Amino acid sequence: MKKADIKAGEIYSSVAGTVTKSEKAWKDVCRLTGKIYRFEFDNILLVYAQRPDASMLADFDTWKRVGRYVRRGSCGIAVYPSRALKDNMRYVFDISDTGGSSGRLTWDFERGHLDEYLAFLVKNGEIEEMPAGSRETKLFHFKAFTKRQVESIIERDFKQRMEDAVSLLAKDMEAREDETPETAAAKLIKNSILYAA
Repeated sequence: MKKADIKAGEIYSSVAGTVTKSEKAWKDVCRLTGKIYRFEFDNILLVYAQRPDASMLADFDTWKRVGRYVRRGSCGIAVYPSRALKDNMRYVFDISDTGGSSGRLTWDFERGHLDEYLAFLVKNGEIEEMPAGSRETKLFHFKAFTKRQVESIIERDFKQRMEDAVSLLAKDMEAREDETPETAAAKLIKNSILYAA
């Protein structure tokens, strides 16, 4: 076993049990999941343990291909081999560890993009009409659309996985007067997914 494997295993073991004991830590993990969604959950926990404020990760060669360089002295983030990140990758770097090209590497809702995206949704029949009002009102409508989409995807494509996850999680949850462990587990899982999205 390589030294990097041992280090990653120790980091994973130390964080895996602690993030579920704190609402703040769990929300932070969900927020990180939304930012680095291509990573498997074990790697998300590894990144959280080493760099909870990470926002965009890539290996050394990928940063180079997009016109950025990893700053000298930057500390890599240990991760397990991954489907999304190739079998031989062991360290990734956050964008804050890089310099170079300042072009946008990801999309956002700044500079009118929110209005453009909402207009696209109207054009494609995803929402009925372009919401009027402030940016907050438009974001509210976008979040409602996203929630419907996520719930639909869970129901359509991941129903069995959701049932399995609820069953596993419910075993560790205590019954409350107002809901069963299964209901609480389903709500926790769905809210975690929505928070990440």
